[in-house]
Amino acid sequence: QLFLSHFLDIWTPLALIIVAGVLQQNVYGAVIKQGKVNTLRVENIDNLQNALFGGDAWVIYCKDESQDVSSFLKTTAELFAKSPRCDGHCFVGKVNCKSKLPSGKSIMKRFGIKTKKNVPTLIFAYNGRKPSQLDPKVFTKLMKGKKGVYELSGKVLANYVSKLSVPKMRHINKPRDFDDFCLKRRYCV
Repeated sequence: QLFLSHFLDIWTPLALIIVAGVLQQNVYGAVIKQGKVNTLRVENIDNLQNALFGGDAWVIYCKDESQDVSSFLKTTAELFAKSPRCDGHCFVGKVNCKSKLPSGKSIMKRFGIKTKKNVPTLIFAYNGRKPSQLDPKVFTKLMKGKKGVYELSGKVLANYVSKLSVPKMRHINKPRDFDDFCLKRRYCV
């Protein structure tokens, strides 16, 4: 009994520190995982900025409570994890795009994102370029047996994004080209 009391005196504070760290990490969404749908928050501006401007390829879903796209996003994230083109640099995230950034603007206003009825709003950011809204053509496919009816396709989206995530050879002919193709980019080839 004396051993148990001594053991608890030593390990209880350590266990509380570990639990507090895990809770803080989960509350602020500090861990980014490949192959998973990562929750991004304006409160954790470092992760959000890294997703939007960091150089890795990110497909970010603007959360809408009326749309359930979780299986579509999960499939896309899993395909990214398996893609040799992505090589560990393609991620899927979701964020409330109506949240206010430190500048006071919402994500939607900051990047000129428009919502469309019955279509998920997806943002694509890669290689340090300005994030842009994805056209539904790059994440939908025709449903078999239904003319003119489209469905979400994680495979179509993963193929599109993985092709764009591969660095391309650029010719630098003038100083402006160096600025356009190299600065603030993950890859400068």
